[in-house]
Amino acid sequence: MQTRKITVTAALFLLLALMLSVTTVAEEPDVSMGDLFIEYTFYETEDAQQSLLSTASAYAWGEDTRYFDQLTEKGKTIYTNIENAFANGAVKALTASGSDTVEEWEIGIVFSEAIATSEFSSWASSMKPVLQQAYTAFIFDHPEYFWIRGELYLRYGGSYVGNEMDAQIYITTPAMPECNTQAKIDAFQAEIDKVVEKLLHDTENMPVVARLGYWDQWLAEDNDYNLTAANDSTYIKRDASPWSIISGFLSGYEPVCEGYAKAFQLLCNKIGVPCVQISGNGHRWTAVRLDGKWYVADPTWDDPVYNGIATQAYSTKNYFLVSRSSSHSPSMILTSPEISDTGYFAASGWVRSADAVTGFQKSNSSVLLIALYEENGRMLDVRTCPSFRWGYSSYMYLAPDFDAAVLQKAAKASSFALSGSFTASQTEKTEF
Repeated sequence: MQTRKITVTAALFLLLALMLSVTTVAEEPDVSMGDLFIEYTFYETEDAQQSLLSTASAYAWGEDTRYFDQLTEKGKTIYTNIENAFANGAVKALTASGSDTVEEWEIGIVFSEAIATSEFSSWASSMKPVLQQAYTAFIFDHPEYFWIRGELYLRYGGSYVGNEMDAQIYITTPAMPECNTQAKIDAFQAEIDKVVEKLLHDTENMPVVARLGYWDQWLAEDNDYNLTAANDSTYIKRDASPWSIISGFLSGYEPVCEGYAKAFQLLCNKIGVPCVQISGNGHRWTAVRLDGKWYVADPTWDDPVYNGIATQAYSTKNYFLVSRSSSHSPSMILTSPEISDTGYFAASGWVRSADAVTGFQKSNSSVLLIALYEENGRMLDVRTCPSFRWGYSSYMYLAPDFDAAVLQKAAKASSFALSGSFTASQTEKTEF
């Protein structure tokens, strides 16, 4: 991951000193944002935010499903204003003179508050971590805005009358080199939409867990981890796509962990499954909430291929809906969800062992959720098979696109018999 560099530059001009000495004025002067400001920069692609906020807040997740919920009231106001600016198309392109190339995206004034003029400096200092939390929460909650970097340019300013001033926070974010014109953004969006729509369509008849498993596997099989980007601290300056959903969904743009995590989160968001990104120890993964509990889902670590070479085999481990572990330790300015001590499959009655070919779960509607594994434990596929009972035996349909030999092993492992095409009028069944 890219090491986040945080730079803080303070500029309080002579104008501010003059302002502090003024006791009365005839009318409110027009003071531009550049006259007094405190400016800093950070990248959301790393967890070095601890330099500005030493510990995460003491926050306990309840029914919350996004980071917005743990912000202070001021933080929520900032987050909402940022969110509205993006949703309403109010984010402006700041272009180079005489060019359509975007240099920065202007989000604008995201917070204002009436304060005593003499309190401006202390107010600005106190608002810095509030804004950083709010912007980080927004970036973590909204992977769909692939065309901005998580880098933030912040300026404070305002106008005054006597001892009172209207203090404001104004932010911009630099444009990604590959998304620095609207035409490029539109082209990327169209291609991303096609892939997302296909992934949604291909899984629309699957139960939720099967859809998540399919997407986790697709992200691993369709991508190679971008080791070059991960090991080059300057890479993100010239190409930020590995840290966005561009790399997760589109061929030719290989992701680092953010790309995998954001793509998986976006798919979950499309079907209303609570999913949040978590950052720590130079890594990014997601957590998914199912049946009231949170589980780790890490498509990056489910991908054994690094730059075309299978250097990490995931035959011995699987990071899909697993329990809490020391390997996924958050270090964020926001509090991540409490992960279950037990993996989803164990908690839901799935069978997973080194020798098993399948895991299975029977629902109330007599539908089997089948996950196929190789002999070494690698998950190959996860989907549904209708089941029924005949006499003293339980059967599952022979799915036409499943290999019959593999399903026979699955049936043996799960104590279910297989059936060919079954209808209510059938009187004879065949056991394999």
